[in-house]
Amino acid sequence: NGILEITKIESGTVTVLSEPIDLVEFMADNRSDYVMPMEKELILEWQYPAQLPVIESDRTKLRQVLTNLINNAIKFTDQGSVTISANLLDNGQTIEFTVRDTGPGIPEELLPFVFDKFRQIDSTTTRHYSGAGLGLYIVKSFVEILGGTVSAESKIGQGAVFSVHLPVRHTQTKSHDLNDRTSSVEQLLN
Repeated sequence: NGILEITKIESGTVTVLSEPIDLVEFMADNRSDYVMPMEKELILEWQYPAQLPVIESDRTKLRQVLTNLINNAIKFTDQGSVTISANLLDNGQTIEFTVRDTGPGIPEELLPFVFDKFRQIDSTTTRHYSGAGLGLYIVKSFVEILGGTVSAESKIGQGAVFSVHLPVRHTQTKSHDLNDRTSSVEQLLN
């Protein structure tokens, strides 16, 4: 699947299917994918406010971005925690998704390359973690296609933090629709 996604990305044939996404519902749906017990001594923490907007974006691509970041954090964290959060920034103009882990961390000199295609932090033949090094490349590509940015911070022995910033493109909210209906009803009654 990763190779197929990369082929689409590099050929410029990735399509964006923009639709309304209730971010609270979106986070709850993602959370439900991780309810089964893990084989590691690992706690998944979900932090997001009860009120988040409904935005316009590509649900499938946004979900893949978050899933790739969460799965990476779980893969590289043997014990401790992975914290997934969503918050509004810039007076509600930006949504920030953050995935923070307590894993081994990424060496500072390798941070600029973590989003490169086929890049593995440990590229030796005896490495402990499997994978082709496509997940973070796909994350970066999809985030950029959605009009956002992604960054990574880390210190050895202190885990890693991946942050995605996307512009908030509002869709008509449910309350707006209710107001329109109320106005129509009031006009009919008058």
